[in-house]
Amino acid sequence: MAAQGLSELAVLVLAAGKGERVGGPKALLMIDGEPLAALHRKRAPNGARVIVVTRASIARALERFDLSLVISDEPDALGPAGSIRAAVQAGALDDAERVLVTPVDVPPSPPERLGPLLDALEQSDAARWDRGHPIAIRASVLRERYATEAPILRDVLRSLGDRCARLVGNPCGPTDLDTPEDVLRLTGALPRFFGV
Repeated sequence: MAAQGLSELAVLVLAAGKGERVGGPKALLMIDGEPLAALHRKRAPNGARVIVVTRASIARALERFDLSLVISDEPDALGPAGSIRAAVQAGALDDAERVLVTPVDVPPSPPERLGPLLDALEQSDAARWDRGHPIAIRASVLRERYATEAPILRDVLRSLGDRCARLVGNPCGPTDLDTPEDVLRLTGALPRFFGV
């Protein structure tokens, strides 16, 4: 993995959903002994700042962890796009050059597996696997597209055309944790939530 510029890397974790299907807020879902949002911090590349966009009630539970927290005022109305816009409007990405965007319910991969995505940004404005997350994108693209609107990220990537690198496969690991069965498959236990 290219080591340069990691200090300008942000990991944007979208965690404003209610988590109704899994039984509670996914940001607080206990995985490997800690809330899933905190696990994103633990597994982030060295020097990366982890920004978690979430609801105020969830943010209060996460205050003790080393995370940059952004409160999303309208998570239900705009979904993940609204969360990205909230981060941009809060200035959370102002000092970032590159951003890894991921929903909180995709367990984070070890940093060495992120290398192909980050390397692809050397020649592109964005990079994505043909399936799964995270998505790597230049912060300038997010700042421009989400300053006043909340477009679906997939549409933003499509609009970039050949400036969005598409990588085959995905070594980054498991899929979304949407249901109790997904959590059971990953951890061998039913969902538990931090502070609940």
